[in-house]
Amino acid sequence: PDADDALYLNLAVAAVDAPFEPLIARDTLHGIPDVPLSLPVYKVHSFELLSGVVAALTPLRVLDVAHVVVPLLAGFLLPLAWGRVFQLLAPNRWWIATALLVGTWLALGEPQRGYGGFAFVRLQQGKAVLLSVVLPMVMGAALAYSRAPSAWRWCVLALSQVAAVGTSATGLWLAPLVSGLCLVAGAPISRHAVATAARGVCASFYPLALALFMARETVGRFQASSEDWSAFGEVRYALEAVAGDGALSALALFVVLGWWAVATTPALRRFGLVFGLALLTVFWNPAVDTFVARNITSEPTYWRVFWIVPIPALLALALSSALDTGWDRRAAWAVTA
Repeated sequence: PDADDALYLNLAVAAVDAPFEPLIARDTLHGIPDVPLSLPVYKVHSFELLSGVVAALTPLRVLDVAHVVVPLLAGFLLPLAWGRVFQLLAPNRWWIATALLVGTWLALGEPQRGYGGFAFVRLQQGKAVLLSVVLPMVMGAALAYSRAPSAWRWCVLALSQVAAVGTSATGLWLAPLVSGLCLVAGAPISRHAVATAARGVCASFYPLALALFMARETVGRFQASSEDWSAFGEVRYALEAVAGDGALSALALFVVLGWWAVATTPALRRFGLVFGLALLTVFWNPAVDTFVARNITSEPTYWRVFWIVPIPALLALALSSALDTGWDRRAAWAVTA
């Protein structure tokens, strides 16, 4: 049901059909010579080329690899990636939080741009794998490094962001931002925290350098298609795009604004506060949101600012928060259910 699949599949098919031509150098979808890519940042993708490589080396078609093999692998990795994040944030109930997260996504799979849609419904697309699989890998790597820095964990953090860029160009700004927020939220408050966070930010060199390298051409394309828009209307549209206009929308706002109030540990409260404040002060700030839309996210995809805050994950932690209290165990399970 998503027209983007035509473009993504064609990137892989074109590489298989012309393996000695430059990769993702021009538009090959419409059969017209010398037409540039619709967006220059597609050149950073390697996710679609992976399907092309597998198809070239096996009897499988590109379509079989991209829409059967890749989603199965990504679906297997998804709960493992989020389970790691929950192990770091709520070690006493990480498995029930993971189960609640998977259940939430299965229940919310219908909206095309919703969190459930980008989980198990659209895993044939790199941007869905970025949001549901690779981004929690970045979060887990950043949280682990902030708590116990080491050279190995720094390398894992850097490589997870390389993977984020390869799955989707959105990773150019989303991966460094989420990594930086996790470095701030995860580090214990001490005189060494600033130095640890600074070294961790250096792990974002690859996506930041690539974004700066491609900025002029990409931003020029963004601004050429810009239109006057109301910031308030755009934020409301973004919320409805990812969460609808019903109860889930209200829950999403609660998670952004007040989730810290039901957090059961200082680490969880700090995590919720850092992410909520980042969204409010930068992306919901009428002084800067137009600049962000025209220079970072693009106006048509401004709704992806909601990808910054892991709303379904925080909701799963909130639903299971009774298990971290001093309540009777049976009562806590009843509240969770």
